[in-house]
Amino acid sequence: VLADSWAEVENGQLRDDLAVLVRSLREAAETGWAGLPAADQAALNQLIAYFAVAELLLNPAQPAPEPVATLVNEELILIRQGEGVFLSPLLRQARDYSLFQPPAGYVGTPERAAFYQAATWLSQTPWTLAGPPAEARQHGLALLLLLSTLERSQNWTRWERIVTAQGFFQGQPTGWTLADFAAVARALYDGRLPDATQLAERHRLDSFLLTVTGGGATAPQVLHFRPVATHSDTAILTGLTFNRVGLFTGDPGNPPVSAASTEVGLIRAFPLALDVAAAYGSAEAAQLLTASGDDQYEGYLAQRQQLAVMGDAVARTLTLNDTWLYALEPLLTAPGGAAPRFMANAGWQQLRLAGWVGGWTETRRDLAATRYQLADPAIFQLDAAALPAAGAYLAPEPALYARLAAVVAQLRGGLSARGLLSAATAARLTALGAALNRLQALSEQELAGIPLRPDEARYLRQIVPELLGLTVTEAGAASEVALISTLYSDANSGQQWQVGLGAVAPIYVLVPDGDGYAVAVGGVNSVYGLARPAGAPLT
Repeated sequence: VLADSWAEVENGQLRDDLAVLVRSLREAAETGWAGLPAADQAALNQLIAYFAVAELLLNPAQPAPEPVATLVNEELILIRQGEGVFLSPLLRQARDYSLFQPPAGYVGTPERAAFYQAATWLSQTPWTLAGPPAEARQHGLALLLLLSTLERSQNWTRWERIVTAQGFFQGQPTGWTLADFAAVARALYDGRLPDATQLAERHRLDSFLLTVTGGGATAPQVLHFRPVATHSDTAILTGLTFNRVGLFTGDPGNPPVSAASTEVGLIRAFPLALDVAAAYGSAEAAQLLTASGDDQYEGYLAQRQQLAVMGDAVARTLTLNDTWLYALEPLLTAPGGAAPRFMANAGWQQLRLAGWVGGWTETRRDLAATRYQLADPAIFQLDAAALPAAGAYLAPEPALYARLAAVVAQLRGGLSARGLLSAATAARLTALGAALNRLQALSEQELAGIPLRPDEARYLRQIVPELLGLTVTEAGAASEVALISTLYSDANSGQQWQVGLGAVAPIYVLVPDGDGYAVAVGGVNSVYGLARPAGAPLT
């Protein structure tokens, strides 16, 4: 549902906004700085080329502007090639161009692939404000030119629409945004963004650079024209790898999947989904990490304890990604005393953990990028000749259903508040929220020992195709592929760790049925993890 809602927003207003924005900024940069000194032309050309790359990705028929055509075309060749690590002609920094390879959900339509590449490009930055003095001045000047061009071309509102929509779905950016840099610039340039005459006053430029880089006392702020999506669990992933944790202390002849061999020894090169689950409080995940040896590193347990997720619910439900993880947390806690006996089974606990890992994996990729292979509803139909007939049974997880209903409500409200809610999506989300609320009520009824009425049993028997109909559009069903996402890149080993979410497989469970038990069938995620060379990910 989140992926399809994001795809609808992306394919509509965001794509249109982005195309207009980059074209308008490129034109304004070309025509709006006639009085700029010749010495500052290099900074202006860098700005023109930056937006021209995005513009030509979205509109390949548009010719590259002179005098930056060669630079722009060289950059476009590398982006469209989409593989390997090269020195960017424009950014003048090494870049992994495999990041521009459109994921499966974008490949089928050239317009969507172009949008993905343009959006990825605009999350890169050519401005290194804390570099050598001459370079920092040129980059600071280009940034001030950008801020003034945004204002002169009346594009602040359009830029904010793009950023706030992305922040709602994928997380708020860390550090400063363009608006923060603009606030500093206005304070230093008499309450407004600078014109060509003021840009020539180098003492003000130096004051601007000193302010935004922290004067060397703090880490410099990093600028992204299109802020990079953030995840609340990133600190866990980075905090449980070398050298935040030490060397492997287990059997060197049988290292776990999180290890990689380097000159200093076996290091923890890759964080795992189970690391995050354990930090969120899953005892089952912690036990599996111990059994596999993935926690046998110097300082690992103390570091994981320090990174344990805490805090109030409000602070952890500010974005859809965070709310989604909060909704899944009941799957990581032991069932209560009223839960049926099968829920205490180790196999059931691993099924719940697999459900959490599958849901968490969904957050570790660009929304609408890829789609997991959906279960065929037929696997949920019991073969009456082979197994005792079962009535209807719902996994009694009332807290899970209630929190998922809250995610749906937050999605509907957020889209509506931003003017992004279509009538079809509104109807779909309303129906899905009602279904989840009903599942919550029925699961509470089961835990209380109240038998299901015939109409309630009938509802549960047909809930799988109903939920598939509410959560998967025809376009989504046509692009069923494995979800593969790059989780972490390790500079020490030159490898990256990817997680994959594949098909849903059936699982059979003995559930309470009157005075006895019956066989019920449900689904379990297939989840994978694998190491790949940097610059050559699976897609």
